Amino acid sequence: MKGYRYNSGSVSPMFVMLLLAMLTFMGVVVETIRINIAKSRVSAIGDSALYSASDSDVAYSDARQIVKSNLSHTDKNGLNNGQILLQQGEQGSTLTLTNKLDNSVNLQSFEDPQPNLVVSYQAQTTQVLTTLEIAFSIDVSGSMAGPYLDQTIKGLHDFSDIIFEHERRNDAKTISIVPATGYVNIGNFPHFFDQKSTRIPRSIRKLAREQRWSSLLNQEIPGRDRDAFCARLDENIDGINSPRDITANWIRSLEAAPSRLKKLKLQYSVKQPVKKEYSQGTPLKEYIPTGNRNPYLDGRRDNQGIFDDVDCGISQIQLMDNTYQQFKNSINNLYDEHNTNNAEGVLWAWRVLSPKWKGLWDSRQPDQPRAYDLKDNKKIMVLFSDGKHLIQTEIRDRKQLLLCREMKRQGIIIYSINFESRSDIVRSCASEGKYYRASTRNIRSVMKSIALAINEIRLD
Repeated sequence: MKGYRYNSGSVSPMFVMLLLAMLTFMGVVVETIRINIAKSRVSAIGDSALYSASDSDVAYSDARQIVKSNLSHTDKNGLNNGQILLQQGEQGSTLTLTNKLDNSVNLQSFEDPQPNLVVSYQAQTTQVLTTLEIAFSIDVSGSMAGPYLDQTIKGLHDFSDIIFEHERRNDAKTISIVPATGYVNIGNFPHFFDQKSTRIPRSIRKLAREQRWSSLLNQEIPGRDRDAFCARLDENIDGINSPRDITANWIRSLEAAPSRLKKLKLQYSVKQPVKKEYSQGTPLKEYIPTGNRNPYLDGRRDNQGIFDDVDCGISQIQLMDNTYQQFKNSINNLYDEHNTNNAEGVLWAWRVLSPKWKGLWDSRQPDQPRAYDLKDNKKIMVLFSDGKHLIQTEIRDRKQLLLCREMKRQGIIIYSINFESRSDIVRSCASEGKYYRASTRNIRSVMKSIALAINEIRLD
């Protein structure tokens, strides 16, 4: 009878060592992948937190909220909510995010558990050394109605998308918009005006008594209810009757800010307007006194009425926007108005950029407009016009030309856009290499080109 042999024995030591080595290797691979994933997540969260902080007035709070919303205490990968260190200075910001990763893989079970791993990431932003002050002078005369203004507004939105491409808030760039029509509606700045010019004039005293008005600043006066303040044209105040009367010295005097010795003269109208409402639907107000109706006679020396002025329109100066949303809102407040007066638009764009008006425009930005000779600052005007002056043509042309010349002499860079026109004055205003011709077909491309050029500005 045959017997059966059974082999018996133990696993060889070499096989055990090989098996342990393989398990250890696999554990190291898994843990390495987990650590790298954790580092990638922390870096992405850190970048997002710093991006949010740079666009906020409550930087640390916003950064903390971003981290908390992305790292919960029950994170499946074992990544714990960490510590934030945010440092902000004139040269930029630094955010350090430090987290702990649970040491869930114990490679050698016979040893004591290892402490949690520390995963740290540091993100930095560098402050742009060049600060920019930008002012648009936009022709919003009646000829811009319809597709002309529609395409221009789209072009301005494209401009804002590029200027604020990397951040929704940028304190290094401020953008203002000056809507140019017969007059410029500067907005609610009654203290800029000479008190004498706000008194009730003799011609409407009877009406003022009927309405119980004490001055032209009364809220019922046409324009006051919509915070519309327009200044009388300097050439009319100073008796400029010929282009020869416009000198370089007179042009330089226009830069001066309101002071105790000299202030602006408030514009008002005693003539019935040629239309009943502004382009966006706001009715033009009118007050006519008893004894001068049906018909109203504006040539009388007394007993006159007072009316909204079609040339002191709805579109107001929009000042020193430094966030994407502010500038978007400002663009959407542009409407076509009435007459063309690019010279007045250029003048007010200069005043928005002039250091002589420092601290007068926006109490939140008391250091602006900055000095001309500040080495880390550039001032830019973008002049946009669709045509020529039709009223006081020679006077306004020369005024605009000399204004542009003086602004360039002060170091202001001027981009000029001739929109559907060939105006020599608009061309002459441009700094070297900064002149553009545009139409409804390419205005958006032109605006993008100018935005890209401005973004590339660096100090010489």
